[in-house]
Parts: sequence; structure tokens; C-alpha cells
Amino acid sequence: MFASVDKRSRWTYLDLALVGGAALPLLIFAGVALFTWERAQDEARADVRTRAELLRAHVSKLVNLNQLLLDRLKERYDGMDARAITARQAQHHRYLADVRARHPEVLSITVIGADGVPLAHSHLYPVPKTASAADRDYFIAQRERIAGLFVSAPLVSRVVKEPGFVLSLRRSKKGGSFDGVYAASIRSAYLSEFWEEIAFHEPGGETVSLVRSDGTVLARFPQLVDGEHPKLPADNPLVAFMASGRGAGMWQAKWGLDGEERISAARKLDALPLYVNYAVTTRSAYAVWRRDMLMMGAVATAASLLLLLLTLLVRRRSRSLRLAYAALQEAQVRFRTVADAAPVMLWITGLKGPEFVNRPALQFIGAREIDVGRFKLMRLIHPQDRQKFLGAYDAAFIAGEPFDGLCRFRRADGEYRWMRSLGEPQRGTDGETLGYVGASFDVQELVEAHESMRESDRKKDEFLAALSHELRNPLSAITLSTEVLARAPIKDPQARSALHIISRQLGQLQRLVDDLLDTARATYDKLVLARHPVELLAVARNVVASHQQLHGSHRRISVDGEPVWVNADTARLQQMLANLIDNAIKYGGLNIDVRVRATDDSAELAVTDDGEGIAPELLPRLFQPFAQGAQTLERARGGLGLGLALVSRLATLHGGAIAADSAGPGKGSTFTIRLPRGSAPAGGLALPVVLQKLPPRRVLIIEDQQDARESLRMLLELDGHDVALARDGAEGLAKLASMDPDAALVDIGLPGIDGYEVARRARELPNRRNILMIALSGYAQKEDRERSREAGFDLHLAKPVAYDDLRQALSKPPVALAAVRQAN
Repeated sequence: MFASVDKRSRWTYLDLALVGGAALPLLIFAGVALFTWERAQDEARADVRTRAELLRAHVSKLVNLNQLLLDRLKERYDGMDARAITARQAQHHRYLADVRARHPEVLSITVIGADGVPLAHSHLYPVPKTASAADRDYFIAQRERIAGLFVSAPLVSRVVKEPGFVLSLRRSKKGGSFDGVYAASIRSAYLSEFWEEIAFHEPGGETVSLVRSDGTVLARFPQLVDGEHPKLPADNPLVAFMASGRGAGMWQAKWGLDGEERISAARKLDALPLYVNYAVTTRSAYAVWRRDMLMMGAVATAASLLLLLLTLLVRRRSRSLRLAYAALQEAQVRFRTVADAAPVMLWITGLKGPEFVNRPALQFIGAREIDVGRFKLMRLIHPQDRQKFLGAYDAAFIAGEPFDGLCRFRRADGEYRWMRSLGEPQRGTDGETLGYVGASFDVQELVEAHESMRESDRKKDEFLAALSHELRNPLSAITLSTEVLARAPIKDPQARSALHIISRQLGQLQRLVDDLLDTARATYDKLVLARHPVELLAVARNVVASHQQLHGSHRRISVDGEPVWVNADTARLQQMLANLIDNAIKYGGLNIDVRVRATDDSAELAVTDDGEGIAPELLPRLFQPFAQGAQTLERARGGLGLGLALVSRLATLHGGAIAADSAGPGKGSTFTIRLPRGSAPAGGLALPVVLQKLPPRRVLIIEDQQDARESLRMLLELDGHDVALARDGAEGLAKLASMDPDAALVDIGLPGIDGYEVARRARELPNRRNILMIALSGYAQKEDRERSREAGFDLHLAKPVAYDDLRQALSKPPVALAAVRQAN
């Protein structure tokens, strides 16, 4: 039932306030007019000062430009005999005409002789002997004294018949005596036309003048009738300002032919006796203020009328609003009933915090009724989750996005339960976030299940690390032993062939171990890329060359394309391409084509084969770990099904992607890697360093496994090194102190004193700075390398150790050890 409403019409305080406020816009208008009048005056004066300064800068630039022009004439003609100039008057005429054409403000340029007759003129050729400037004030001034740059009085050019004024410099002989004048006539109309183009106010509202210090007007906008250039009277404010000797001035007075009041600003042109004056009538300067006040007055009047009309409308609407309020109360009661019956905890928050919680939420915290305005949510949140949960809520609120938070809430019995809270933002009419409407769910069982899975993943990571160590140790001994056998003089062809088979299978086994570990690390974002500019085609050629050596007798593997640069990890690029070629070989590809090409924003590396192809149902899960096609009983294809999954993950880490395409079984397949394009390095590519034969070193091997120790000893001795052995950390420390080796190869997993402790204690030895400490470990992840560096090792080599890597490490001379430690 709706609440009853009083139907009687009576005046309310709101009605009286509206009637009383009708005059408020007019009062505000009066206050604003008084306040803005002072500001309008300040802005007008500031505007006049700014424009005067701008005009001074422009005219100063123009004068300086023409002074440079005269300086060029002086450099060219000073000391040149007048008869020589006259003899080649045509050439000098063309030169002066060309210079004048590049200066639209110049009427003419003249080189005048000592007798006043022009020697060369930009307009006249030949110059008549009757043409003389001997009576001009600028010629007299330069003849009687060295006046520097002299600005003449206004004059009318006798050649082009146009008014202007002259900038002149003295022409001197080699001894410095007077030899004539260099003159550049400036068009007065040029300045007037320029000022007219940049006029800021309404026509007739502003005046711009260029005045000589004696009061002579050289140029003016608006132009005077018939191009006159009067001399300002003594009572003119500008004359009084110039007489004061100041460089800048401003005043407001009634002056001019029309007697209007003006705001004026004058500026002196550097060290020249010239002044720029800018003046604007107060009528023009305050035109915007008057227009704004007129509009504001109209708005204020209209607002007063609207307020009176609003009073009548509000009185009519008041009864409808009371009815709407009663309906809103009824809707709130219904909403409360529905919310309390919901099987989840519902809540509403606003700008000041919680505004509503339903009955299930009250039951969860063990309360019947609460004052929602005093409800302290943070008291219920677990202290360890409080900052993160409230921070996520604030971030979502500021961004205006849906909220999704997970934290532990304290239940009525004191137990903390994991709750997931979801909220949709409430928005105002202009889109701003006002709060959230949301629900909270008990997800304790889901969190416990997730924790169990994380624990399983952690144990799996530990298992993979241990597996890596246990596999790499025997692989290291076998790898080093094959290196020893490869250097032995084996004459039996079958034995030599068997050794090659062992080496290839060792490589295959190492790749399987690396793929297994890399896939695990990539899945949990533990792979770190060493990215730098790489030329993709060169990488492809290197990988294809190594595969051609292994499979060239049975398969055709080709590479072509165009050079294209990417920002990538070279080792990972090689790993991705090698996996794709191995996959093509594994699935029967006899002809394998590798192509590199560039698109607008990507680099593409495609591997195409004519093998068994891919069934359509396998394509969607092709890049998942352990995904393989149908296996035969002989498992001729082999592998763990990790190669393509690892390639996909590595492509993603590089910001790219991989795609597979096949026409079906028996029709071959194409795998395409797309990577963002990069740019070539500025310094070009560094050439590979060819490692020469090493000089003999004293090397200490600290290794507890006999096979690994002996195989490494034999290999080093075959290279001519002096090798000593230690079976554990204690024996190794003793030999480090006694034999002073050049390098120490230390296994990390030693009994008793492990390799890390050996490195730490070795720091205290007096000969430590002369020993290259190299860690050998089956643990090869980033954290393992960081730990070995912190312990004091200079280098970290992962088992199985490639002997070329070991030779590269041992090649560093003792004097370079400090640099090695700083770099690692």
C-alpha cells in the first residue's frame, strides 16, 4: 500500500527560497562586472605591452636584416676603386637587382660614390651622371662623420617614385677616408601593409607607428593621406617618452586626430634612434568585456525569470514527488524481501562505504540487524588479505570497472573462510562510478583444491630440477668421454662410425632433456630471453647447415628468402627452427624447405615438408604438450611430444605466434612462425671469434663423480694442460691454497663442503684474484646461475659441458679475470 499524501497546496520553505533567490543572478552579475573590470583593464594593458614587444621584435629583425645586407655591400665594395665599379656597372647592377629581389621590403639598393653620383644601382643601368644623392641627409651625415648605421628622414625615391626611408653605411677607402655611401631604401608601405595584415582589433581601433627619435614618422598604420610622414608635435605623449631616454614605456591618454582615449606602448629598437609605438582605443580594448557583460546581464535577467517560473513548477511537482517517494519506499521493502531470500550474500556499496547487506550476509557474521552506515568491513577481512583486497576494490572503483576480489572473511564462529566477491559498478547520469552492487560466495573448497594443485606443481618442479641434475651428470661424463675418443687415433672404421652414432644420440638425448625442462619452465613463465637484434635468414642458414650435415644424404633441406631483422634470443630461435625441422624429418619429410620473408610489420619463418601431413582433428591441439599423431608399434617417430609445444611458447614469449597448415594426411605440412620485425643494430654485426689453441694452464678439477672427473682430466690433458684432481670440497680447498692453479672447475654437488662453500672460502685465499673459478652443475636455471655468482664463481657451465664452451672459458688470460667477475 502506498503512503497517504496531503493534497492541500501550501507554500513551503523551498518556494520562499526560490522567490527570494530570483534576484540572486542579478546580484552575482553586478559582482562579476565589478570584479572583471579591473582584470579586463590589466589584460588590455598586458595585451598592448605584448603586441608592442612583438612589433619591436619584427621591426628590429627587419632593420638588422637590412644592416646585414649593407654589411655585405661594405665587405664587397670597400676599397674597390670607383672607376672599377663603373667599368663593370652592368655586372654590379645585376648583383644589386638580384639582392633586392630577395628583399620585398627594399625599394632600391645603391652604391654611391664620393661625389654623390651612384656607381651602381639595383634599378638603373646605366646610372645617369645627373642622378645625385649629394643633397640627401643620409649622404651628408655619412660624409661629415662616421655615423655607423644612419636612418634618414622620409623621402620619395627619385627612381621608383615611392615614399620610404633610407638605411645607410659609410663607404671607405683602404685608408679609412670617405669614399661614398651604401644605401638601402625601405618601403614605408611595406610596414604599413604588414601591420594591416596582422591587425588585432576592429578597423580604426589600433595604430602602429615607426618613429625616429626626433619625432619624424617613418611608417604608420593606418597610412596617412597621400603618404604623408608628419613630425609629431612636442605635446605628443610619444615625443615626451622618447625625450625621457627610456627603452620601454606605456601610458593611457586622449591623443590622436580623433581625440579618442588610447592605451599606448612604445619600444626602442636596440641602439638605433627608432621607436615602435602601438596604440589601441579603449573602445576596442574593452569591446570583449562589454560584450561579455551584455551577455551575462541578459543571462542573469533570464535566470531570474526562470527561477520565478521554477517556483510554480516545483509547487506543481511536489505532490508527484511525494507519491514517487512513497512508491520508492514500497520498492525498497520488496527488494529487501527478495534479497534476504537469495542463497548468496548480496551487498551494495556507495561513495562512503557499505549501504546494504542481505540476511545471509548478516547470518555469516552472526548479526541480526546492523547499522550499515557504521559497518566496518575491514574488521572481517584477514589481516594478511586486507591491504590487497581493499586496494583492488579502490583500483576497480577509480577505473569504473567490474570488481573481482578474493580474500578470507571471518565467520561468526571465528573461522576465516575464502570468499570471492563480484561487483558491478553503479553509475551516475554522467557515467561516474557511485558504488557497486555485488555478491560474495564461499569458495573455501575451491581454494583448498587450488592450493593442492600448486603444491603438486611445486613438487613437479623440484622433480624436474632433480631429474635435470641426475640426467646431466652422467650425460656430462659420456659427452666428455666421446670428446676424448674423438681425439684418439681410432683406425677401425666401424669403431669410428659407432663413435659418431654415440655423439648423435647424445645430442638427441640432451635435446630431449632440454625440451622437457624448457617446456616446464615456459609453462610457469620462468624462461628468460636474452633478446638482441638478430638477422633471421642468417640464423636459418646456420641451423639448416647443421641438419644438412646430419641428414643431407637422405633428405633435401633447403633455405631461401630475404634478410629480415627481429629482436630475439638467438639460441631460442635456433631451438625453435631445429625443433620444426626435426619434426618434419620425424614425420617422413624427404624435401624440407625453409623460407624467410618480411611483411609490413612481421617477419615470417616457414618450414614446409612433403611428409605425412596432419589430420584435421589433430590441428586444434597440435601445440599442446605431449600432443602427437598416431604412433606405430615401433615408435619410429619417437620424441615426447614437447617440441611443438615449446616452439609455440617461445614464439609467444617473443611477442609472436606459430600456425600450422596441412591439406590432410599424406599431403605434407607447413609451420609458420611470425615475429615482430626489428631493426638492424647501428654498429653492425660482430664477427665470431675463432678460438686458437690454448697455452697450457694449471687446472684443478674438484668433482666427486669418478667418471666425470677422469673424462674431464683426460680431455684437458690431451690439450696439453697440467691437471690436478680433488674428490671433495675439503681436498679442493687445500689444493687451491697450495698449487696456485690458473683455473678451478668445481662441481656444485660435492659431499661435505659443497661447491658454493668452496667458492666462498676461496675468496679468503691470498691467490684468489689469480684463479678463474668455474662452476659445473647439472642445475642450469637462472636462479642456479645467480646463486653461483653470489657465492663467488666467475662462470657457470651447465652439464653436460660442451668442451668448446670450456675452452672458451679457459681462454681468458689471468689479467682479464677482474673483468670476467664484473661482467658476471
